[in-house]
Amino acid sequence: NPNMTLTDQDRRVVNMVEEMAISANLGYTPKIYLMETEQMNAFAAGWNQHNALVAVTSGLLSKLNRSEVQAVIAHEVGHILHGDSKLTLYVGILANVILTLTNILGRLFFFSRSRNNNANKAKLLLLVLNFVLPVITQVLYLYLSRTREYMADAASVQLTGDNQAMISALKKISGDYEAHDNYKTTDRSFTEQYRAAAYIFSKGDSLFSTHPSIENRLKKLRGE
Repeated sequence: NPNMTLTDQDRRVVNMVEEMAISANLGYTPKIYLMETEQMNAFAAGWNQHNALVAVTSGLLSKLNRSEVQAVIAHEVGHILHGDSKLTLYVGILANVILTLTNILGRLFFFSRSRNNNANKAKLLLLVLNFVLPVITQVLYLYLSRTREYMADAASVQLTGDNQAMISALKKISGDYEAHDNYKTTDRSFTEQYRAAAYIFSKGDSLFSTHPSIENRLKKLRGE
């Protein structure tokens, strides 16, 4: 809001987003949002000057120092630079198209009157695909999400020239998450996973996690 009076903290965040956007050669400054919540997190969305945004929580700003906040913002700018929102959107659309076509073909074969061996084999194959494809597409989507997190971490180091700030920020965010049971969710729906994938941190340690484990992210940042 251009008419809004900015606090000193707000100005620092605006300056950091502008600095990282310039360092990344975006050619524009993403919109900036502050989320009033004690949870330490941040996310980015969009891929051009019309829809790109960076959001950070008040909890993150109050618990991290300047270099750590800058590292987090650089991570989010990295997501925008790499077009991760667009890629995720396209992958989601493609997965849904494949699943819909498989489902339609399965119904057509199931209700067909043909009883020859080839038709029966096709029915069986499509029946199996109807169960297997959703799992495969979900695993591939989550693998892509974890890969993009590593890339955004690397972008943070490249844009700030400091891997220690990102390491320190991730440790603090992870520690804060572990200390608050109310942050945790057992929701494993695709909508929840899509939402979680947008954030800088989400608990991860398996094929069905949106983010790599904190240990693996720290190893990558240390160059191990």
